[in-house]
Amino acid sequence: MNSTAGDPAPNVGTVQIVPVKSVIMIQNKSGAVDECAKVYRWARAHITNFRHAIDVGARQGYFARNLEHDFKHTYCFDFRDKRSEFTRLVVDPNKFTYHVAALGEAERTAYTTSHRVGRIKEGGNVAVAVMTLDSFGITDVGFIKYDIEGFETKAIMGSEKTIKASWPAILVEQNKGNMDAVQLLEAWGYTCLGGFQPRNHDFLCVKL
Repeated sequence: MNSTAGDPAPNVGTVQIVPVKSVIMIQNKSGAVDECAKVYRWARAHITNFRHAIDVGARQGYFARNLEHDFKHTYCFDFRDKRSEFTRLVVDPNKFTYHVAALGEAERTAYTTSHRVGRIKEGGNVAVAVMTLDSFGITDVGFIKYDIEGFETKAIMGSEKTIKASWPAILVEQNKGNMDAVQLLEAWGYTCLGGFQPRNHDFLCVKL
């Protein structure tokens, strides 16, 4: 979904849905892989359904690679096309589907300043096609991770049907004291079990 300045968002039928096809491992230089593994181990104890997982803000796959050992299939979303890096991290390519798409509260066109940044800034001249998670019709979901640089609440709003159909454990990033996404989940009956320490940015919510 490599939108250029001024282009309208493609409709649902034109968004790329791409199975991952490579299995090459790459060296972890930044520590991001290790950090994601620690966060997932913390969250895993509270997951009860290991059929389908969803990674919103999948990037290169630092977090998603932890899911392939537990889940039958993982659906990944990122509006930046990181597939080449992603394929170097996963072990079993048949357990992933990578959607090059942004998720939000409705199907619309949003704008940001560059596809090089992970944040949809709602301003700029680079068009980004926004879709809802509900529009993908993913069922039997046991876990969802949201990490999309301040767009989490909007993405969760567009995930309401998916969430309420399966009540998955949800890991959501919240920064700068903004807890809107957690509060929305709590309004739907979730309980927040706290944030992963010491960063205290990743919050785990479960339906008790």
